[in-house]
Amino acid sequence: MKRYALIALAVLAPAAIMAGCSSEDDDDPPPPPPLPSISNINSCADPKSPVSTAIEINGTDFLSSPGTVRFVESTVPTDVVPSAAGWTEDSIIVTVPSGLTPGGTVTVYVITANGTSNGVDLDIVSVPPFSPSNLVWSNSNSDVPDYPEALRGLRAETVPYTDTQAYLYVSGGQTSGGTPTNRATVSFLTLTVSGATFSSSASWSSFGDLPSARAFHAMAAAHSGNSPVAAGSAYLYVIGGQNTATDTPGGTASVYSAAVNLSTGAIFGTWTSSTSSLPDAHIGHSAIVYRGRLFVMGGYLGSGNPRDTIYAADVNSDGTLTPFSLQARTMPQAMGSFAAFAFGGRIYTTGGENAASTDPNSSSDTNAIGECYMAQLVSGAIGTWSPVTALSKERMKHLVWNSFGQVIVAEGAYGGTSSELRGCNIQTDGTFGSWNGLNDIGAHVYNCGSAMSPISPTGGGPRFFVIAGADANTGVATADVWVNTAP
Repeated sequence: MKRYALIALAVLAPAAIMAGCSSEDDDDPPPPPPLPSISNINSCADPKSPVSTAIEINGTDFLSSPGTVRFVESTVPTDVVPSAAGWTEDSIIVTVPSGLTPGGTVTVYVITANGTSNGVDLDIVSVPPFSPSNLVWSNSNSDVPDYPEALRGLRAETVPYTDTQAYLYVSGGQTSGGTPTNRATVSFLTLTVSGATFSSSASWSSFGDLPSARAFHAMAAAHSGNSPVAAGSAYLYVIGGQNTATDTPGGTASVYSAAVNLSTGAIFGTWTSSTSSLPDAHIGHSAIVYRGRLFVMGGYLGSGNPRDTIYAADVNSDGTLTPFSLQARTMPQAMGSFAAFAFGGRIYTTGGENAASTDPNSSSDTNAIGECYMAQLVSGAIGTWSPVTALSKERMKHLVWNSFGQVIVAEGAYGGTSSELRGCNIQTDGTFGSWNGLNDIGAHVYNCGSAMSPISPTGGGPRFFVIAGADANTGVATADVWVNTAP
C-alpha cells in the first residue's frame, strides 16, 4: 500500500505544480484592446476636401458606437462627434468642420474608448469664388483651340498635376455626313494657371490611339486625389461604347486603360485592354471614379433597351482594376443618356432617357426624363436612391458640372433646342435646391464632350469645357470648343 501511495504522490506532484503555474498565468493582465487605426480617407492616396463636406475615414477597430474625430490644424484640435448612422467598426462618415482654413492641411485622428489612432493628413481645398449667374462664354481660338475634327459621341476627362497645371483629354467620337465613321483618336490640351490668368496650350496633342474606335462610350480618370494610386501617377479609362458607326446601336464590353506621364501629359506606353472588362455590352452609360472605385451605371444593352445595372471595380495602386462586380443596388430606373457626378459621399444622376433607343445620335426627346436622384456611398457600396429636385425640363444626352456643390446642367436634347443652362446648389442634407436659369453658352449641341478644369485662376471661378458634339437642330457634328472666361 505504501508503494502505491508513493507512486500516486509522484504522479500528482507534477500536476499540482503545473496547476500552480497555470494559476499564476491566469493572474497576468489581459493585453490592452487594439487602438483604432486609419487606413485612408476617401480611399485616396492624397485626400482632399472642402470644409462642410462629408468625408469617409476607413480603417479598423473603430468600435461599434461613435467616438470622436479630431481635426488638428497646426496644434489646434477641432473635435467632431459623427452621427451614429455613419459610424461602423471600419468606416466613419464625418463632415469636415467649417472653421478650418481653406488651402491648408490638417491631420485627422479617430478617438475611441480604447485610445487615439494614427494621424492621416487631409488637404483642405480652397473653393473658387464663383457665381454661376456671372458665367461668360467664348469659343474663340485665342481662349481654347477648336477640336481637330468635327465629332459627336466623344468623351472628355481632366487630370490634375500641380496647383497650376492640369490636362484635358478627349477620346473617340463619330463623324457625321452620309457615311459616319467612329474614331480611335485621343487628344489632349495642357491647362495652366498663372495668377489670375487661365490658359491652354495653343493646339491639341495626340495622346495615342485606342486599340479600336469608340463612340458614345464612357471615360474616367484615376489619380491620387480620388484613388489609392501613388502621388504623381494617373490613369485613363475608356469604357464600353460603340465600335462601328453602322451598329444599331451596338455597344462593347471592353475597358481600355493607359498611364499618364504627368510631367508632359503624354501616354506611358500604349493603351491596353484591361483584364477587367464589363460582363456585357454597354453604350450610352455613365462612369465615375470616386473614393477608389470605378462605377459604371445604366446605359443601354446591345439591343438598345435601357438598363438599370451598376457595376463596380476597385482601382489598385498601379491603376489596374479588380474584376467588375454587379452591385446589389440597381439604378432608380432603367435609363441611358443621363449625366452623373459624385460629391460629398453621394452619387447623383440628372435627366436621361428611360425607353429603348437604337440610334445613339437621335435628337428626339420623346422619352427624355427630368428626374434627378442621389444615393449615399458607404464603404464602397451605393445606398438607396432618393429623388431630388427634378430638372425644369426633361433632358437627355446633356452634360453636368459640379463645382464644390454648385451644379450646372447644360446642352443636350430637349424641346428641340439645347440653349438653356440651369443651376442649383446642393443643400446640407445632400438634396438639390431649386433650379435657376443661367447665361446661355451658345453651343446648342448634344452628345458633346464636357469637363471641368481641376485648377482655377486666382480670384476667378472654375473653367468649364463644352467640346464638339452634334448640332441640336441638324445633328451634324461640330469642332467648336467653348469655355467660360468669367467669373
